[in-house]
Parts: sequence; C-alpha cells; structure tokens
Amino acid sequence: MVKNSFGDYIFQLRKNEHLTQEKLGELLEINGKSVSKWERGITNPSINTLVNISKIFNVRLEVLLSLIYLNN
Repeated sequence: MVKNSFGDYIFQLRKNEHLTQEKLGELLEINGKSVSKWERGITNPSINTLVNISKIFNVRLEVLLSLIYLNN
C-alpha cells in the first residue's frame, strides 16, 4: 500500500476542525467527492485549491506542496 501523506494530512486537518468532506468542499467551492479522492490518494487538488486549503487551515502552501510532490 502506498502511503498517502497529503491525504492523511488533509484528513487530520479536516477532523481537527470538525468538518465533513462535504463542508470542506463547500468552503473550497468544489464537490465533497473531490475531498474524498484526495484523502484516498486518487487525485490531488489544483494549485488554486491548494492555496485556498492553506488559507482555510492556516498552513503554509509549501507544506502542502511538499506532501504531494515529495511523496510521489
């Protein structure tokens, strides 16, 4: 099984804020199913969405990018 650091990280951030996948999707103006795909390691968000994720969770964009690109 491939480790999904980005998906695991998003899952933890989301749970810490008591957000559902649907609610996070609403905040990002995307479908909640997209959040599910990130958490399962199927897809990754666009750079624009990553910027919005960094703002919502107050994390550095570089951290999110490193979790995606250093683990592929």
